[in-house]
Parts: sequence; structure tokens; C-alpha cells
Amino acid sequence: MIDDTNSPPDNVCEIEFDRARVRIFGEVSPALLRLLIRELAR
Repeated sequence: MIDDTNSPPDNVCEIEFDRARVRIFGEVSPALLRLLIRELAR
């Protein structure tokens, strides 16, 4: 197995903005993603 520290583990949602990075592990609902993106984009 190759250890690639730049690739996220399976089942991770990562959102990166200029001033923030959010990583969510596990199942993520579309409603939660919309809320996070809307709030971080402010």
C-alpha cells in the first residue's frame, strides 16, 4: 500500500476557501454541504 499524504482518505468531503478549509468525515447530506458553502462564501 502506498502512503500518499496529499490524497484525502475515503469518505471525506473537503471544501477549501481563501481563508478556511473544512474536512468532514463520513456521510454528508446535500443540505449540510449547501449550508457550509453558503456560510464560508460570505
